[in-house]
Amino acid sequence: MKYFAIILNLNGELEQQARKGWQLLKQNLSIKFIASNSPCPHITLESGFYGNQNSVLEAMSKVAKNTLPFTIKANGLGVFVQESPVIHIRWVNNKALIQLRQALAKELIERSCDNPTDSILGYQVNANWLPKTTLAFKDSSYDTLPKALRILKPLVFDSILEVKKLALYEYADKQPEKQLDSISLNK
Repeated sequence: MKYFAIILNLNGELEQQARKGWQLLKQNLSIKFIASNSPCPHITLESGFYGNQNSVLEAMSKVAKNTLPFTIKANGLGVFVQESPVIHIRWVNNKALIQLRQALAKELIERSCDNPTDSILGYQVNANWLPKTTLAFKDSSYDTLPKALRILKPLVFDSILEVKKLALYEYADKQPEKQLDSISLNK
């Protein structure tokens, strides 16, 4: 089954640093699952739902029209301890980012209740959401974690990201993510 995700693609210096991190992990440790399966380093705002693509784009458009571009600050690297460690860029949550997610949740929920042929299915608000950009997962391990962190240490993940667009991704098991569309925030 194919699912949708609403994404903030990285851009500028932070995108370059994240892509360099992907490249270094691949060259030195053969850690490449995320880099090979994602078109761009990103922050996932909402994911795990499916249904009518036009309904999702309408929800995104409505939110984008009422949201001014804003900035968020990267806050170094972090690791989530799971079966395969998740190495990620941390982000400082701010009012604009929280409001963007709340507006998206409202629009997605509204479209989850309409005509089944026109609706969004499987959407649930993720109360445990944290803003992050995954650099390594699935093929990372605790044996390679210290070396992976040493490799990534010289990269700078503490600058500002300008958020100007929302992107719609599609993903499914054993298939790479694919960007379907992007919508600019209100200028």
